[in-house]
Amino acid sequence: MSLRLGNGENFAQQGTVDWVQLGNTTVSATVAVFARLAAANIDPLTVSVAQALSGSFILSDEGQKRIQDTLQHLVWCSSIGDAIWFGFGVEHPVRQLAKTANGLSCIALCAALSSLSNLEPGAMVLNMLVDIHHAPQALRPSLQQWGALLKACSGMLAVTKFECVTHHNMHLFGTRMRHVGRPREVAEALNAISKLSRGLLTSITLVGNATCGWLAAFGNYFFGLDVEIHLADGTMLFRTIAEGLPVQISVTYGDADDAVACQISSTTYLVHDLNDLLSTVHPLFQGRIAWHEVIQTRFGSAGRCLLNTGKTFSKLLGSAARIFAAVSKADPGVKDLMKPREKSLFSYENWIGYTDNSFGHGLIQFAVAKLPELAPLKSTMESYLECSLSQAFENYEIASINLTKVCSCSTCDINNAEEELDLLDICVYRLAESIIIIVWNLSLVDIEKSIQPTHLGLWQVYDSWACKGHEFIPKAIGDVGMLLDYLQIGTLHQVVQFLFTGFRRNGLDLLRGHVREADTRVYSEAAFTSLGFCFIQSALLNLSDRPDHHRHLAVLPGVIELQSGVQYEVVTDGHSIIEEYSAGDYQELISTTPSRSTSASALKLELLVKETMHELLVSFRFSSPKGGIGLIGPALLSRALLHSVGRVYCPRRACQVLTPPYGGIVSVDGEGAVDYKDDFRAGRSIVLSVNFPYSLAVIRGAVTGDRDMGLNNYMGCG
Repeated sequence: MSLRLGNGENFAQQGTVDWVQLGNTTVSATVAVFARLAAANIDPLTVSVAQALSGSFILSDEGQKRIQDTLQHLVWCSSIGDAIWFGFGVEHPVRQLAKTANGLSCIALCAALSSLSNLEPGAMVLNMLVDIHHAPQALRPSLQQWGALLKACSGMLAVTKFECVTHHNMHLFGTRMRHVGRPREVAEALNAISKLSRGLLTSITLVGNATCGWLAAFGNYFFGLDVEIHLADGTMLFRTIAEGLPVQISVTYGDADDAVACQISSTTYLVHDLNDLLSTVHPLFQGRIAWHEVIQTRFGSAGRCLLNTGKTFSKLLGSAARIFAAVSKADPGVKDLMKPREKSLFSYENWIGYTDNSFGHGLIQFAVAKLPELAPLKSTMESYLECSLSQAFENYEIASINLTKVCSCSTCDINNAEEELDLLDICVYRLAESIIIIVWNLSLVDIEKSIQPTHLGLWQVYDSWACKGHEFIPKAIGDVGMLLDYLQIGTLHQVVQFLFTGFRRNGLDLLRGHVREADTRVYSEAAFTSLGFCFIQSALLNLSDRPDHHRHLAVLPGVIELQSGVQYEVVTDGHSIIEEYSAGDYQELISTTPSRSTSASALKLELLVKETMHELLVSFRFSSPKGGIGLIGPALLSRALLHSVGRVYCPRRACQVLTPPYGGIVSVDGEGAVDYKDDFRAGRSIVLSVNFPYSLAVIRGAVTGDRDMGLNNYMGCG
């Protein structure tokens, strides 16, 4: 059953809350519901007060339907063995809230506030909203409790058009720095919107920064209130209804201190920047941008200039796809064609782009499908795939140089060389490479198609790459080695966080003044959450020994929780590697031709989970009829399999059968751990399959196996 207050009374009468009645009301629910709330660190008092406040917001029929449709489209999945769950599960607290009308309004309010910035400003707004309604101290939840409720709703609206609507409204404010408005003023504006929804006010005027655009989007999307947005001088920017018809929310963009000159009619609410009062700055989330307009809408004139170069941009992207295809097959020609400095940057073993969509024709088709603005360039891009590898390197460098010639940024334009670098000065050449980086990383990610990228995150991806490039200018023009070195696991995690949350976890901690460990933790994290999204390594969901058949990350809105509902933000490798017993004799293959048969070993896979105060520790345990073989963390196992794929050249079709001697390939009699040494390194490895001769130690601390464990790229496919 749902969490119910008394007999379901509406505690908000005429826009105010009857706190005495609420304080004397019995809260009823099953023990299971209370257990779920406790597991999410949400106090029943917080839910009760939130529902009472939300009773003053009357959703339109369309707004109510939008919340219900959103809940139906939220997905969830489980790890191997169903030990860990990701997303918005069937028992998630939000689904309990949705069973009442007040609960739906509560979800709309909290989900929208969670999309405003990080959770702190939204919690402060709710705190101020309670104050506006004159709640007694005994019935006021703490900021931490408001934050827990917002966290439960965070990420929900990413699957809707709400955040695209907020972006549209805020984008009209211009390119000025955008921060969250003062909590008290935002709360007062929300209270006014609640009165509009109840018919207690006919219209309001909001004056201030881009936060007013967010407020207008909230009123329009969930309550059907018509909106107009204009500048202080009266210039009309946008209306949701025909000219001459009345609107309920009028927004005036400009300095809130000039409000007297901007007042139009009825009640006016001023929204100042939060950083006018506090030293901690909370950047405004700024919404999401539809995939079909990413390049031109987010990057403006630089994006239009890039697309107008036509053949030049096509040459760059097509050549990159050709080079990536060679790298994915460990073609030795890649390093042979690199400049000395480039060779020192790139290592085949750090490459992770093995899915069909991450190189060659697959990458170009994926790029056009994901970014339709590239569709006119498709045939030209594909023509460059037919070039030799050496020609692809040359084409990439030529295209890079030509892009710098059409760029007017202070780095590329010699006439602006002495000018101070503008933070908003977009380099067309670096933007082109940033598009390649975005497309390549997305090709390794499973995510719902309806989820759009964030306005802020697209800039973060560009800025991170542009700053790295400026360290090497002018030597780095057309530097394929630097780009290939950049495309690895750490970058994948960073780019995906930027795109779908606008931030990365370290960035948020820096904003709060905290210091975290370096990004090396990404190499031991099997899953984590950030701003309402789960980021999960695929091995945790469906272990595969073929990295070329599965994408590396799965991304979905929601939380990480155990079956009990207890939530965690991080899932980390519990073991680097532990061997439980050694394999039998092994010998180097000298004259035996490898067979195509697969292992028939009766291996058993278990996912072991251990709770700690701050994270979940997980490990895979492999065992056979002989007993346990070993323990290894999912993140390490994923990297081991990726490393094994790129160790020797394999074109993946028409491969030649290896001829003796086999260069250190060994057969092993039995599963277990073996000592192994080859040209790359020596170490201790685990063997998981035993069918001669496809059991092979691959890398130190790595898992090995038969032909379906990625070793076809070591031994040859044919």
